[in-house]
Amino acid sequence: MAIDQTSSAKKVKDSRIVEEEARLRAILVNIPDNQKVVVEGLILQAAYTYVALDDLQEKLSQHSGNGIGMKVPPEFHMYDNTTRLHMDLIKQLTDLLKRV
Repeated sequence: MAIDQTSSAKKVKDSRIVEEEARLRAILVNIPDNQKVVVEGLILQAAYTYVALDDLQEKLSQHSGNGIGMKVPPEFHMYDNTTRLHMDLIKQLTDLLKRV
């Protein structure tokens, strides 16, 4: 039973990633063909980090409290690092888009 739930959750996560990839590709449709190979890798990573951030944000909201005497959840550091990575990826993509 647990395997089915994990498999189902992975399918949902994968579909969310595919949706984000499609959204980013639609935005970046005017990128020249000679840059599409580079852009494709950035799109894949940006879509993955977007979904990961969404999932981490959900986990962090479950840890909410008054903050006094609370230990910082490990998800906080993951969220912080993933946010920086996502911002870098989006910056690279928008910089490529500005050159078009």
